[in-house]
Amino acid sequence: KREAYSMFSSLMDTIKSEVVTRIFRSTTSLQGYERLVASMPVRLVHNEVATLGGGAGGQMTDDRRPGSAGAFRPGEQRTDGESGTLHREGAKVGRNDPCPCKSGKKFKKCCGRT
Repeated sequence: KREAYSMFSSLMDTIKSEVVTRIFRSTTSLQGYERLVASMPVRLVHNEVATLGGGAGGQMTDDRRPGSAGAFRPGEQRTDGESGTLHREGAKVGRNDPCPCKSGKKFKKCCGRT
């Protein structure tokens, strides 16, 4: 029993050290992440904030916070040439289908999370 316990303890120590080593030696590619974000095809732009009807509980993204460069007031017209409609490129993704970002997760657990 003692020999088995010592072998198990040594296995656990080896696994811990390998995990820590791999975590510290891993690298991430900022350029790869930026390419992924830039290639995401769906964008939704609303012409007027007042027509959203979301109330006070809605979350604002950083570029829509009051006072930021991307913020605009109700009644202003967008000058960037984008309409307020959503245009999907490709087929509709169901909630239980694999996520189109190729993460391997279901759409509802990845990009479809609200």
